[in-house]
Amino acid sequence: MTTNHPLTIDVYLRAYAPVAAPQETVLDAVRELRDMDIVDSYDVHTWPKAVRADRSTETSRQYESFRDWARAADVRIDQSFVTRRDDNLLTGETTEKLVTPFVCLAVRQGDELAAVLPCTVAEGQHVSVQAYLDALREGVDPLDTLGLGETVDTAKEEPPEPETELTLPSI
Repeated sequence: MTTNHPLTIDVYLRAYAPVAAPQETVLDAVRELRDMDIVDSYDVHTWPKAVRADRSTETSRQYESFRDWARAADVRIDQSFVTRRDDNLLTGETTEKLVTPFVCLAVRQGDELAAVLPCTVAEGQHVSVQAYLDALREGVDPLDTLGLGETVDTAKEEPPEPETELTLPSI
């Protein structure tokens, strides 16, 4: 598999997750892709379970860039990034909270954002983080956003010479 530019992956993990096994599985898969030279490098980031939607934070700004990419790529990420209303009974204040996914990937090709996972493609098919990583391992781009090309060996092998029976002259 070849790409026009090296792939980098930003792995976002929810901080203080009660179960770390799914996150470790994703990290192992990303490391394997790097070892296979499919991914040039990766970074791991943690983020909170939720942030106030009305405040500019690093997490909310990251979400906005993911949302902009999703609109341009005709995919949906709103099933993974959920906005919820939070009513504070003590103060009477109502706020909107952006809930982050347990695990999220931002795949970059060169300097450009090329994929955000998990997401739902236009046909309604959900693409999970693990399914995406498994597809990359097989040389497939399930979102068709990377411009992957198969490495094809154009040199054709010569067919083997047919075995001929050697006939010795009689003496």
